[in-house]
Formats: sequence, C-alpha cells, structure tokens
Amino acid sequence: MASRGKEAAVIVLDVGPQMANYLPALRKSVFLLAESKLLNHSSHEVAVVLFGTTGTSNEVYNEMGPSDGEQYRHISVVQPLACPDLKCLKTINSICSERGSSDHVSALLVGVDLLKKAVAARPSAFKGNKRLLLISSFDTEVEELDPETCGDIAAQLTQAGLSLEVYGVGDGLPARSEAAAAHRTSNLASLHELLAHAAGSYKALPRGVDICAMFTLKDTASTGYKASLAIGSNCKIEVQVYKKTAKQPLPSLKLYTPPTAAGGSGLVTRETEYRDPTDRDHVLAAEEKQKGYKYGQQLVPVEDDGLLQYKPGPCMELLGFTAKDNVPRWHYSAECYVALGVTAADALALSALVRGLAKQDKVAVVRYLGTSRGSSIMLMAGTPQVAPDASLLQQDCLLLNRLPFADDLRQLQFKDFTQYKADPIKQHLYPSTEGVKAMRQLVRQLSLAPAAAPVSATQQTQTQVTQQQAQATQEGAAQPPAAGPGREQLVPEETLNPMLQRFYWFIGQRALDPQFQVGLPV
Repeated sequence: MASRGKEAAVIVLDVGPQMANYLPALRKSVFLLAESKLLNHSSHEVAVVLFGTTGTSNEVYNEMGPSDGEQYRHISVVQPLACPDLKCLKTINSICSERGSSDHVSALLVGVDLLKKAVAARPSAFKGNKRLLLISSFDTEVEELDPETCGDIAAQLTQAGLSLEVYGVGDGLPARSEAAAAHRTSNLASLHELLAHAAGSYKALPRGVDICAMFTLKDTASTGYKASLAIGSNCKIEVQVYKKTAKQPLPSLKLYTPPTAAGGSGLVTRETEYRDPTDRDHVLAAEEKQKGYKYGQQLVPVEDDGLLQYKPGPCMELLGFTAKDNVPRWHYSAECYVALGVTAADALALSALVRGLAKQDKVAVVRYLGTSRGSSIMLMAGTPQVAPDASLLQQDCLLLNRLPFADDLRQLQFKDFTQYKADPIKQHLYPSTEGVKAMRQLVRQLSLAPAAAPVSATQQTQTQVTQQQAQATQEGAAQPPAAGPGREQLVPEETLNPMLQRFYWFIGQRALDPQFQVGLPV
C-alpha cells in the first residue's frame, strides 16, 4: 500500500563473503527501490547501512570507542538518511562483496540508532511509514539473542515507530554446509521471536527471481469514491468503491533537443497543420475543420463527439443473480474493483448480501458507471468475498469484475482431429495414444503449483518456537508465511512486471553513464 506521508527507509544489507553470489541481484533490487523513490516519491528518504564491510563507519562505534564498540566494527553507513539522488544511486551501484565480519543484530541496532537520531533532529519531517529492511542469508554464527535483549530491541523498534522487514536470502535452498544450515535455523528462530513482539514481517528469498521481486517500483494509492448500490427501487446501500487492479503502463518518453556547443536544451513542442486538399498552400483554421465518420465512400459530419456516446448518470444497480459457474474467469476483462460499506449499517447490509451469495454459490450482476471522465456503462460481476476472520476487523466485500457484452465476445471455431483419421493421406496427423499421453504429461509438468517444494529454515523454526511466542501469534503478532508443498509460484502479488524493471534499470544506468548500453534479456 502506498504511504500517505513522507516515508523513511533504512536498508541494512549484508555484504559479507557468504553473500557474494546474491549481491548482483540484491544490488539491482536496492538500486531500483532508490530510483523509484527518486522518480515517484521525491520527498521520501533512504539510508543504506552495510555490514560485513572491510572498514567501519557508523556513529555508534564512534561514540562508544574501539574498546566498548567492538561489536559495531565492520558496519558502514554508506548513504545517510536523505532524499535519493544520483550520488545515492552511484553509491548503491558500487556495492560489492567485502571481507569483514559482523552480525545482523549489531547492524540492526545501528540502523535503529540512525533513524531515531534523524527523527529526533526533524520530528515533523516523517509523517509516513518508517521502515527498517534487514537483508541477509543469516547463515553465519551469531551470539544467540536472550529474551531480555530481544525484548529490549523490540521496545526500541516500537518506541521509534519502526516496521522491521526481514528478508532471508537463500532460505529454502540447501545451505553451504551443515554448520551454515544450523546457524540459519537458529538465527531465524531468534528473528521470528523478535517479530512476535514488534511490528514487522519476514519473507524468504530462495531464488534470484524472488530477489528481483523484493520491492515494487511504484506504489499507487487507491482513491475510492462513494456510490449507492441500488437493490430494487426502495433499497440502497452506500458503498465505497476502490480500484483493486489497474495496468501499470510504461512511462512515456518525451522528445527533446540534446545540448550543443551553443548551449541550451529542452523539450520539443509539436504542432499539427491541416491543409486544403485542393489548395496545398492553404492551411486550414480551427473553424474550418470538422470531425466526421467515414460511412462507405462518404463522410458523415459529426460536430460533437458527445452526440455519439450514451452518457447516463453515475449508477450502481443490482440487476439480478446467477450461478457462479455461469460466469467463468475468462469472461473477466479490464480492471477489478472492490466495494465496501461506508458506515457500520451499510457494512452490515452489504455483509448480508455477500454471505447470502457465498452460501448459494452465486454472483451478482451489476449495472455500473463510475464517475471518472471518459468512463462508459459496464456490466459487472459482483463476486462475494467473505472476510476470513471477523476478529481481524476486516469487512465482507464485493469484488467487481467487468463482463463482456455480446459485441465483445469472439466465437472461435476449431476443427477436430477426427477428419484426419479416415483420410489415408493425412492419417499421420491424427494423434496417437502415446502422443496424447506425452502431451498430457507435458501440461502437468508446466504446473505452477509443484507437488513438492523445498523446506525452508522458516518452516524448521516453527517447531522451535516457545509457548509465549505461540500465544503472541494468536493475538495477531507477526508470523512467517507458510511456504509448504503446493505453494503456487509466480503469484501476481509477488511477481513484478519485467518490462517495467528493465525500463527503470536502463534509465537509472543511463543517468549514471550516458553511454550505457542495455544488454539482451536472458
């Protein structure tokens, strides 16, 4: 969800020797995160803290001195908390694996100290989220967190209003050694205990594709609007409608004049001239032009586009109900909307409708027209979405998906293979039993939900949590996501558009090096 105020993000990244294989992908993801802040949220601030560096550069070590601050050695603040700029991108682009030795707990405390001092110096500057992103493989030996230290760190995070996001790189793949696997299990168990007492989340990043999808490039806030869901002539439910999905287009490029020795560069303005076909030297004025529709060999003049459009007032009217099987998913088109009740009474009325639909396995058919300019009348399928747990303060809602009109449907006719069976010339085109079995097996192997998935250290630590942590989990504390067998791969919520990533990566690199050439995709 997009932040509503100025956001502060402190990235704490492990660059120790065990991270060498992961750093190219991690560097790219962190670079894209900073670039997205620079382009889309220029007031947001980013800091980068590296641990495992050869040198040491952080205020905690400087204040405590070499004798008392030994644990904070090999931790470097390479980017102070500030709005990202080209210098910040250059710094991130130069991150590489180093030979220092440090632990994630000390680096975490350096990040907390950095953010607390920034907020204390400018208390009114940070009205949005305050995030601390801890990224490591967690497979090196670290002094185990005792309950008192864990509670101390959780209290600091809560007091600073920090949300801790932990990313376990390589979690789910075989570790480098048995010792590394044991260290990872122990370290993640301590971090899960910490997350049980502080706001935060954990995400395993077993593969390169998961690392590339760590951060979204652009957070877009959904601004809903109120509508009245009419059920018959005497019943209306006030709902708030939000756009749940919308295609994110590639940013458009602008024409400009490159700088020359004479100086000066800027955007190019474009003008269009229309000339009389009988007199090419005569440029038509605005009042001499008129729109028309080509009707056969002639043009029908249309002085106003609005005359061709049916523009009723905004509406949201329930037309009826149909069985869920009558509305297959491939009939859904365009964006998806979600409708929530405005007041408690509206939410209760909408909940009754939603639960009734869910009980009878039906969907609502809705006539819908939004308030945005250029919108047209739509037929929507209202799919019931029942809240999984009422204690989580979630509402029942309707998911609205656009349905096609008869004019939008395309009927495709395909010939079957039976025509080849009796033809001696084309009989070889008829599929054999072995061919059908082989194709069926191929389709099954293309499934995104494999029958078995690698067990991550996150799952192993579940058997090691204490009774106190389990009780905190029941009260709504953070808990690692399940990633057991059958977990779907490439789920939309976790898969970024590779075209957008490639575009922003190229623009960022070209900003640093005007001669940069992007390579072919691999």
